[in-house]
Amino acid sequence: VLNRIIESIMLLASWWSVIVVLCIDILFVASLYIWRVPHNLDRDHPEVIKRRIISISVVSLISPGIAYAFTTFKGPAEFNLLESLGLRCESLLLGIIIPLFLTSLLFAGPLVGYALDIYDSAQCECVRLCGEPPESETEQKNAPSTGHLLRHGHLKEALMERGRSLINPYPNQALIGIRNFFFAPICEELVYRSCICSILIFDGWGASITTLASPLLFGIAHMHHSLNLIRSKGYSLKQALVAVGFQLMYTTIFGIYASFLFLRTGHLIGVCLVHSFCNMLGFPDFSVFSNRFHSLYSYRRVIGVAYLVGLVLFWQLLLPLTLPSIYSSPYAQFL
Repeated sequence: VLNRIIESIMLLASWWSVIVVLCIDILFVASLYIWRVPHNLDRDHPEVIKRRIISISVVSLISPGIAYAFTTFKGPAEFNLLESLGLRCESLLLGIIIPLFLTSLLFAGPLVGYALDIYDSAQCECVRLCGEPPESETEQKNAPSTGHLLRHGHLKEALMERGRSLINPYPNQALIGIRNFFFAPICEELVYRSCICSILIFDGWGASITTLASPLLFGIAHMHHSLNLIRSKGYSLKQALVAVGFQLMYTTIFGIYASFLFLRTGHLIGVCLVHSFCNMLGFPDFSVFSNRFHSLYSYRRVIGVAYLVGLVLFWQLLLPLTLPSIYSSPYAQFL
């Protein structure tokens, strides 16, 4: 009987880290619903955003304390909390530039699409400012150049406005932009990468399991969006589950990538910027290849080549550019 008790205790001890990270995950999601707000308010309502920013910030401040309390016993003797959280200065510039560069290769297609969209906008603005394109040589000579229009300011303003609309689709709702591009990336990466990854890996779960487990929790944490779809947008249960299931898929894939970058580089800031960058671009719009009415349909071959080249370069450069030795990653011994 005593042996069975000891075996049970040892088994529980080996799963203690799993229990801890599940509690953090539940705490993160539950904090979004502690506020009493009308059910019909959308998650993008300013009051909902403000309250959730407060509660998520509190959880994000508590989580490193939980990670420290756990890893103090499980981690190495020379354990350093800030380093384990990815808050360190060594090779910081590389830890920011290289993850962003690799991610831009993944999004080479959308980025080329955005550039072409801005180019088309410039052409349309030139036509608007100058009238119809000049036909005769005399008209071409007398027509103002693009450089003149840029110096004059009208075209420059139009292009900047188009660029801003592509980068931030919420110009009149600053809180949505602040949440999506600032608070969400920082808080989610601090909790799901810095804290949960460090807890799992220092408990001996290994890099592979950690890289998969943390993103799965990260993806599951987004499933609560189904409540918002049902309550605020009138989705049926089936429609909400399909939409959230798709979101679960791509947030989990992103989480695997983010965990990979975090463990290999040992830097949190770079992963937060990658998260913000991905939120900014959103899920790639593949309808450009099939929808004849898409504004960029005529450029589909160029965009397709950009996708292909970007993916090939990403695949070839991912491992060489994320060698832990380049960044002196504190997790190098576990990889």
